[in-house]
Amino acid sequence: MILSTIRRILREDLSRAGEVPKWADAMLEPLNQFIDQVALSLRNNLTFKDNFAGRQVSLTVTHDVAQEINPQSRNKVIGVLCVSAGGNVVTGFGWDTLSNGNISVTVQFAAGAATEANCTFQIQTG
Repeated sequence: MILSTIRRILREDLSRAGEVPKWADAMLEPLNQFIDQVALSLRNNLTFKDNFAGRQVSLTVTHDVAQEINPQSRNKVIGVLCVSAGGNVVTGFGWDTLSNGNISVTVQFAAGAATEANCTFQIQTG
């Protein structure tokens, strides 16, 4: 979807509909700041990391071997994504919360047994 040109909302734009209350100025400034930030983000300046709460962890994993990760968060882990697999094709991925608060991730690669890869995981917390 292509968005139309996003512009600022001015007091003059509102005055066409009638008299503008004085409190409108206090509302327009933060609204216009928000519009500017959204427009900037939609122009390819928003990164994946900016858009999600959590942290990224990179580590070497072996095909079909569980790897324990400390999420380093006081919040509950609600999801884990494998966002990079070092150029390998991932055919399976799973994660689980462990009783000690850490998580366990398991990755299966198309190349099969003994494949190792440096993977990056996005750990979502909530």
